[in-house]
Amino acid sequence: MPVTEAGKPPSRTPEEAAAHASAWVPVLPAILLTHFPDQGTLDALRPEAPPLPVMAEINRAVARAALAFGTKVLVQVADAAEFRAWLESPAESPRNPLAWRRRAPRLMGDAALATLGLDPRRVERPKPRRSLGSPAERLVQAAFAPDPPAFEALAEELLQAGRQGVLDQAVRRAADRYEDDSVEHLEDLLYLTAEAKAVPPTGRAVLVALPMVLPEDRPAPEAAFIAESFLASGAAGEFAELRLLPAWRTPGPLLDLAPVAMRRALEDMLAGREPSALPPATEAELAEEGIGLLLGLNLSWDIPEWAEIDRSPAPDPTAPADLAALDPQTAAHAAVEDAAEDAFDSWAEEIADRFRDCVPLHLVGASQLEAELEDYFGEATLADIPETLVELGDFVLMAEQEAGGVPIVGHIAGRDGVRLSLALYTKEGRFLDSRDFDLAALPPEALDQLGELVELVETPPGR
Repeated sequence: MPVTEAGKPPSRTPEEAAAHASAWVPVLPAILLTHFPDQGTLDALRPEAPPLPVMAEINRAVARAALAFGTKVLVQVADAAEFRAWLESPAESPRNPLAWRRRAPRLMGDAALATLGLDPRRVERPKPRRSLGSPAERLVQAAFAPDPPAFEALAEELLQAGRQGVLDQAVRRAADRYEDDSVEHLEDLLYLTAEAKAVPPTGRAVLVALPMVLPEDRPAPEAAFIAESFLASGAAGEFAELRLLPAWRTPGPLLDLAPVAMRRALEDMLAGREPSALPPATEAELAEEGIGLLLGLNLSWDIPEWAEIDRSPAPDPTAPADLAALDPQTAAHAAVEDAAEDAFDSWAEEIADRFRDCVPLHLVGASQLEAELEDYFGEATLADIPETLVELGDFVLMAEQEAGGVPIVGHIAGRDGVRLSLALYTKEGRFLDSRDFDLAALPPEALDQLGELVELVETPPGR
């Protein structure tokens, strides 16, 4: 990022670099350092930099400051010939030398530290915090504490282990203690964590959806054409690699996924498999829904490099946290996002002209699909559904996911004028879950609809 009046000159000593890095690492999950193998390479990429021995000490000082806080350190080894080729390649605007990235190989962990000349055994790292309580309790505490990494680490552990029951328990505990907005905050955090995953050595993969309103009286456009034209339009931006599956799906199955199931779908796609929980839709299903979506994987490889951070003013610790504003690459990202938005508008107009009554909506993370649909269709249909009936449907869905594809049945264990007690089992008799529902809050047709959600039995199976 070019130095501006609001910027700062680059650090000239390891002490100055360490102090500036210490101010930045609390808001950075990872930092990229460029290792210069010789003085000639350093002169080519950073002609204004201190001599090579000093630059090496600066890199080590920055790495120590980052690791002491828990920020990941990655290293790219500079290559003068590759840098010059990139610098001289055609571009719409002049190349910024600080923006050069060597996509591969990037080093992390002990290999990165060894390249910098650090002994991994002698580097100070944050001491693990002692956690009290059950995983669900710790998750609730972390969600409402000013320590996002703690929440992300625990949520990631639970998602990877497939412990949806613990996540559900955390949400119920939050509901017992906090207002609805806070519970929604926790649920949003879980879905945002579920839809994205770190991809070694430097990337991040996000499960995304490209929804489109489809014509009522004609078949949907060919999914492969829509995917290819979107990718070619530039609407995905230049900081990510987008992969779209060339098949239409309906929104319902994605909207119904619990966080663990959403993470499994993401991992299926990372492994090159079709997500089993999100099968392609038939023409009849698309015609009935009136909206389809292309499922995708968005791979981002861009993390801030020390040279850009070093030229950015230190964040103000007394100001409200706004990570987007603190990002030393904000200006570059904003320009790319503006260009991507313009490209999307042009692409959407072309699609609407070519396929009458088709309306492309924005590419969004899987957790944001419902909000994107609400923005277009309005919230009336969702608001008209009684909350207790939604809770009943979610309860059955969670049990189906826990059963792992085995058919389930429901048994009304108790019912009076106030409460309805529903227990769910696999057909073989394994107990899954039970819950009481407010009968007065259910519409008259709720019990009939319950029979459509799950097969009801007179007695629990196996008894």
